[in-house]
Amino acid sequence: METQRLWPDRDTGPWSVTLTWRLVDTRYECVGFAIREHVPGSERITAAFVRSVHVGGLIEEGRRRLALEAEHDLPEPKTGSGGRPRMYDREHYHNVANIYYRAWKVGYSPTKAVEKHYQVSHSTAARWVQKARESGVLGPAPDERKAGGLPRWIDRKQEENS
Repeated sequence: METQRLWPDRDTGPWSVTLTWRLVDTRYECVGFAIREHVPGSERITAAFVRSVHVGGLIEEGRRRLALEAEHDLPEPKTGSGGRPRMYDREHYHNVANIYYRAWKVGYSPTKAVEKHYQVSHSTAARWVQKARESGVLGPAPDERKAGGLPRWIDRKQEENS
């Protein structure tokens, strides 16, 4: 999988930077990048030029793009009509686990992805993630400070082959 953008100017370039992503241990990681001339006659590539390319920033931007693309095929959040808080069903927690997993897979903050998708506070998103874990649709985190725990319905062998 690849992400691409013009650099340093998003509209005119004159360079095209392509990041290559591969599934590594069940999540996408950047495994390569290429810089190509987008506008004929651009300056030559020198060591100083390569040092000026902010690869870390481009990787973070690529992760955000992958997370947004993964969000597009998720179900729309249900909107409330105010009043008494809703009681959420198992399907809701399956969706929370799915959003969480997809964000984690591309290296984006999983709880923040749940927060943004449903437009709720961070504490609500974290509580939903915890309830997804308690209900068994999301596996346990490896420790308190790290994301993790694949959704129970994910077949790890299938993940390795994708």
